[in-house]
Amino acid sequence: MARVIIVQKYRSASLVALWTAAKHAPCSEKHACICKETMTLEEAEDLLKKTMWVREYRGRMINVDFTEEQVQVEAYNRANGNSAAQNALRRLRQIIHQEIEKEKTNVSA
Repeated sequence: MARVIIVQKYRSASLVALWTAAKHAPCSEKHACICKETMTLEEAEDLLKKTMWVREYRGRMINVDFTEEQVQVEAYNRANGNSAAQNALRRLRQIIHQEIEKEKTNVSA
């Protein structure tokens, strides 16, 4: 069972990372503009206030239950490719780490 740890503090950012990396169904003319949009952090926060189980959002398959810190990602990976969730969240962790290092540098300067 593939699981990843999502720290509660970064839950919304994790949803944005997973949504951004997710494949979307072919867009029809009706949904073309929806598929091309990005997901904002505020939008992710609002969505997670409504539901912690995100199956699909704006044409992209997520299938992740954000209730627990350790989340199952098999369904996400099945829809989006082998290790897709792990790769998306690894990139997010790298970005967070870089931002923390920048803050440390700015504080010590």
